[in-house]
Amino acid sequence: MTLLELVEPVLQQVCRLNRLARKGAAIDLTVVRSELKSGLNDARARAAADPEVMRGFETVEPSILVFIDASVRSMRAGFAGVWKPLAPERGVDSSVKVIEEAVEKALADTSAGSTERLAVLAEVVGLGVPGIYGSNREAGAKKLAEILPRLSALAEIDQTERVCPEAYRNVDTRKLTLPPVRSLTSVAIAAVGMIVVVVTAYFMLFARASGDLRSTLQQIKDSGGGGGTTASASGAATTEGGAK
Repeated sequence: MTLLELVEPVLQQVCRLNRLARKGAAIDLTVVRSELKSGLNDARARAAADPEVMRGFETVEPSILVFIDASVRSMRAGFAGVWKPLAPERGVDSSVKVIEEAVEKALADTSAGSTERLAVLAEVVGLGVPGIYGSNREAGAKKLAEILPRLSALAEIDQTERVCPEAYRNVDTRKLTLPPVRSLTSVAIAAVGMIVVVVTAYFMLFARASGDLRSTLQQIKDSGGGGGTTASASGAATTEGGAK
């Protein structure tokens, strides 16, 4: 277990309390104080199993206590006057300078343990501590930017790993659509076939109509020729009668 994983539940408790305060929910500070103390005691008990983790926890605990006290006092008007600070009970100064000094000491320390302490302190500063760095957000952002390069070793980001593996479970991988190329080919073949049928039908109808036209013209021609011979014979007979 890393130091950050150890203290994460306590930091999440503060975040949940902050959300409840913004929503206007009823908050019993006596119960809140008891739960936060229980969370810290539980973290200390788990840290005792590993001497290295225990040393890290004892180093960051004062900063966490100051963070809790400062956060609760500023959550809602009136809390500052009724909240009983946790830091003095553990012999810790309630000033936010405790966090600022802890950050500087961790930055100056290049040991492996200091990197884990920096991870916890960076989360505390990132969550927001009222009054830290003179309430100057730019100063806090610059300090975080100074811390982050030291935390790259803890990230261990696998570029090939999926961000949310659960989203890929029970997914229907069947191809439910036809490939576009095959579909266009079928359409092209059908279109060419239709064109061939239309052109063939056109020439067949044209040939039939031409044949009918030629037959009709031939019949008209034949009928016109017979009529002309009859008319000539009638004219000759009339001429002969007149002569007599």
